[in-house]
Amino acid sequence: MKRRIVSALLTLALSVPCVAQAKTVEFTIGDKTMNTATDYIIESQELLAAPFIANDRTMVPVRAVSESFGAKVTWVPETRNIFIQSKDKSITLTVDSAEAQVNGEKVILDAAPTIVGDITFVPVRFVTESMGYYVYFASSTSSVLVGDTPPVGYVNGVPLSREEYAALYLLLSQNNPPDPETAVASYLVQCTILSDEAKKAGIVLSEEELEALRNKNNYPGLLRGQLALILEKEVLAFNLVDALKEQASENETVKKAYQETYLCAKHVLISYESEQAEKTAKDVYRYAKAGTKFDQLIEDFGEDPGMEQNPDGYVFTDGEMVAPFENAVKALPVGGISQPVESDFGYHVIMRMPLPEEIPEEILTGLVWNLKVVPLIESAEITETK
Repeated sequence: MKRRIVSALLTLALSVPCVAQAKTVEFTIGDKTMNTATDYIIESQELLAAPFIANDRTMVPVRAVSESFGAKVTWVPETRNIFIQSKDKSITLTVDSAEAQVNGEKVILDAAPTIVGDITFVPVRFVTESMGYYVYFASSTSSVLVGDTPPVGYVNGVPLSREEYAALYLLLSQNNPPDPETAVASYLVQCTILSDEAKKAGIVLSEEELEALRNKNNYPGLLRGQLALILEKEVLAFNLVDALKEQASENETVKKAYQETYLCAKHVLISYESEQAEKTAKDVYRYAKAGTKFDQLIEDFGEDPGMEQNPDGYVFTDGEMVAPFENAVKALPVGGISQPVESDFGYHVIMRMPLPEEIPEEILTGLVWNLKVVPLIESAEITETK
């Protein structure tokens, strides 16, 4: 079901118990420590053996993953069968066999259970999903997260995990946003959309980015992999925007939007604090028309410190300047000088400048966001979990 982005975000925000993390178990490839987070309280225990990857499938000790969620595990050495009973699910596996049964129905596995030392390992995704749980993988921390609650929802078919939602809520709420639930839902949706598009475009996390994510300090109450899930999406989202910016600098649609919607101008501001401000502004206008260099007039009379940081002029679009200033610039030809224009700041004598040929970085980012990113977000198909 395709839904408008705003109403979908509000529904997601309102449907999630924002402070409840429920239960999440974290396994780490090559690490014997298993962490369990329940409502932001983390407990750790030592496994008899570390999880590993075989045939691109993550293998974990069968008792650790099953009993963490209250399932009963029975091992029959004569037949090498493993029986897992969880709620209304009965799972039967056989060591070294790719054939399994779930509630009596035959299933073919991608990776067979195996024994390493004296420990029986099973494919974590098959076992947990067969029991009705949810699995997510954070590549930067080699974490496998198993949760007991369904995703918040889906964006273009990609799950929005409650693990990510819980992590974001904890992080963003520290900044006291006026509507934290919607802020979390919005950011999670945007990161998911853009990171998915990045993957489709062949953008992956670099080794440097992966290393930086591995070294991120964990927050109290958050699992390393839980934090990594959202940070990986965030980095990929930024990488996509950077890639779009590189392409956009030569994109005719972006160039046209820049030329048609942006203006550039310098001005001499005479504030109301100046004695005879209006008379001084008229004098400045007269000097400019007589041929005095405009930059010299800015230096001699100007009271706007921003001109020092923008010596080539302000580059702006609709609504970014006070209306009298903006309207005066629009009425001028390039190179034209206005008579004194009054605003709440004082009197402005304005010279309209040509736009810089190279689009300024912050403006390029805004154009790419509006022309390339916003359409991706607005066209996304968002469904919430019932």
